[in-house]
Amino acid sequence: MDKAVTAKAVVLDCGSGVLKAGVAGESGPRCVVPTVLGKPRLAQYMIGGPSRNVYIGNDAQAMRGALALHYPMENGVVSSWEDMETIWRYVYEHHLKLPETRYEVPSTACCHLRGTCWDRGEPDGAVPGRPRRRVWLEQWNIDPSAIPCVDERPILLSEAPLTSFGHREHAAELLIESLGVPALYFAVQGVLALYAAGKTTGLVCDSGAAATYVLPVYRGFGQPHTVGRLEVGGRAVTARLSMLLSYQGHAFRSSAEREVVREMKEDMCYIALSTKKETQRPRAEISREYRLPDGQMIIIDNQRFLAPETLFDPSLVGMDAPGMHLLTYNSIMQSDIDVRRDLFGNVLLAGGSSLFPGLKTRLSQCLRSMAPDPASVRVSAPRERKQYVWIGGSILASLSAFQSLWLTAAEYRESGLAGLHRLLP
Repeated sequence: MDKAVTAKAVVLDCGSGVLKAGVAGESGPRCVVPTVLGKPRLAQYMIGGPSRNVYIGNDAQAMRGALALHYPMENGVVSSWEDMETIWRYVYEHHLKLPETRYEVPSTACCHLRGTCWDRGEPDGAVPGRPRRRVWLEQWNIDPSAIPCVDERPILLSEAPLTSFGHREHAAELLIESLGVPALYFAVQGVLALYAAGKTTGLVCDSGAAATYVLPVYRGFGQPHTVGRLEVGGRAVTARLSMLLSYQGHAFRSSAEREVVREMKEDMCYIALSTKKETQRPRAEISREYRLPDGQMIIIDNQRFLAPETLFDPSLVGMDAPGMHLLTYNSIMQSDIDVRRDLFGNVLLAGGSSLFPGLKTRLSQCLRSMAPDPASVRVSAPRERKQYVWIGGSILASLSAFQSLWLTAAEYRESGLAGLHRLLP
């Protein structure tokens, strides 16, 4: 078997909010990096100029007051592949720190073959959209498969349900041709989350930073014809909270200020069983004080539950779509009649936006009110559900029976798109 396939794989769970990376077989990811890049807004006014042209992840969050933040993933889909490549390289070099395989190459070519030095100039014959690494290697008569610039380990990359084939094709080209990955595999996030729970049948409600997905899984296979998708996630809740706070005179406009609202949301917000009854409670029972980075104290009361109500009522942000509870119910009822009982009894919450207190109870209550009488509704909310997709990928990539499913770089270069079609769920 190929050496690249026998090595322990790297598992990448790329979300719109955070990226989780680690080695297959481990109990948790080695690093959790915010999927964000920051570039200096006023570089000419920074003393001595900016020390870097781009800040990534936690570094960007720490410097957000002087940066313009950019998110390379929107609604679970990569919107900027160049920025995504930058984040992947950063994760490998600064967080995973895996031993890199070295090969003898011409000394005059080394400056073009290592790290970000490729971006210092365009090689002769460069074609827009074609990986620079490939052109450099062709000019120096070097076999591309002999220069893995990242690591000799294969990569298991998670993807959202209903991801387009073109998106997968672009990711494969970037990983194999630009980063030198020897083998890869794509896995649907909902299926991986269910594997982490030790189940092969159930319904996964995965709510992330940009979107919420509902995926029924039967005996380990996702049911794409019944997938539900809602373009509402953590960022929509953050935007709703920012708007509610503006009614009190607190304006948060810049990308850095929106990150402050995001932290406020994660610390203070919760899901109410009934917004009408919650609004009637005494203000002193629900109000909380929050200290802003500048030391100012603000009081938050009914905004704590009105903002996350967006997940159950998307019309609050001007979207004509069913809420999370209706999305889940509709997805179950679109499944085969023989499977519905198992799906009602095995609903699994996953994703960062499923961490709101009260979400499990609210979703259970809504499903019980809509489900057929004989059906038994059970919603699970494991403590580690934010990392369940990565944990499921770690389990899958470490199975001995899985090792023959990798798409190797040699197979990709030989068969092209046909090799990618083999990976379709």
